[in-house]
Amino acid sequence: AILIECGELIDHIGWKWWKKQDMNLPQAQIELVDIWHFFLSREMEHADDVGMNLDELAEAIIDEMQEKATNGAAASTFIIESARSLAKHAAGNEIPFWVVSTLCRRLGMSHDDLFRMYVGKAALNLFRYENGYQDGSYIKTWMGREDNVYLEEILASGVTDLDTILGLLAEHYEDVKLAAREVSQ
Repeated sequence: AILIECGELIDHIGWKWWKKQDMNLPQAQIELVDIWHFFLSREMEHADDVGMNLDELAEAIIDEMQEKATNGAAASTFIIESARSLAKHAAGNEIPFWVVSTLCRRLGMSHDDLFRMYVGKAALNLFRYENGYQDGSYIKTWMGREDNVYLEEILASGVTDLDTILGLLAEHYEDVKLAAREVSQ
């Protein structure tokens, strides 16, 4: 899953040298948040295996990120290089939090931004689940735009509360369902 998300992140950077592409930084950041979800899930499983509690896990992650994180400009080549490194580590089933931290910096995100976006993406994932994602009835493209774009707009407005994000997604989704019913009639 992390490998796929790395590919999606690179896709938003604009890696095709043979044609003009614009970087979609907000969507690249959301892909990094998806990667972060999978890393945390894997790391929590590992922590359970060694009897580590969540506080100890959080301390270990913070220590590694602070120790190994490097600064870098947000140039697409550096972002792609970091994403490739992340994919390489993930393929070896390693959990390099310092690479995630480096990608944060290179995508213009602080660790606070990562957390804020993590809450937003967790809300979207919960919303998807509650609205039929597993059985295939969920509509992921809303009025020609992926639901991640709506999440991006909600987060850009400064909303950080999980329940408020869920409410705003529900408001948008009602319009989507109404439009889908009208098209099918």
